[in-house]
Amino acid sequence: MQELEVKTQMAGDGTTHISQVDRRQATMKRLLDATIESILDIGYAATTVRSVADRAGVSLGARSHFFPRRIDMVIAALDQLCADRLAAARASVDGMPTGEEGRLQHLLDLMWHDYTSRNFVVGIKLWVAAADDPELRTHLVTSTQALNASLQELYAYSIDADLLRIPDLLSRITMVHHLLSGYAFNHAFAPDEQSKGTLDWPVLRADLERLVRG
Repeated sequence: MQELEVKTQMAGDGTTHISQVDRRQATMKRLLDATIESILDIGYAATTVRSVADRAGVSLGARSHFFPRRIDMVIAALDQLCADRLAAARASVDGMPTGEEGRLQHLLDLMWHDYTSRNFVVGIKLWVAAADDPELRTHLVTSTQALNASLQELYAYSIDADLLRIPDLLSRITMVHHLLSGYAFNHAFAPDEQSKGTLDWPVLRADLERLVRG
């Protein structure tokens, strides 16, 4: 059956009819959101097709229509995570100050916000799970490489002109990425509050600024 045009129509009685395409998109979004929430709350191993369907308020039959296998659902959620992280980073760059002053600080704030976000935590959980799941790992490597390449390009675009004259700027930004990833991992997964320690972001950001500027 050919799908209906993507729009809503007003019936004669004043009620609004939602198109088939809109319904499909809404159902898929609920499933992907539920998958992400489930991995965040209970982990990858405990995330089942039934638990996701229950969270999304979707029948198992409807779920299988969109994603025949559990891994298909998880991979689609991973792609959504990557798209959301990139969209958030682009929106933050668009809001950067127009002058050179403070742009590096804004970039570091952007990176830290990304690495402490829900989406990053879910991504880390998937990386751990992928160590024992070859199919997930294959897709995760491809998606992460594409995301990191897009983020690196965005970071290079966002910094001020004087930093572009640093010969090894890209390697310095990459080092910041690895350092912040480590801090974010510890912040999210340390077994107790004492192990996490107290992170003073302005102090850490100042240290990272010196690392980048040399």
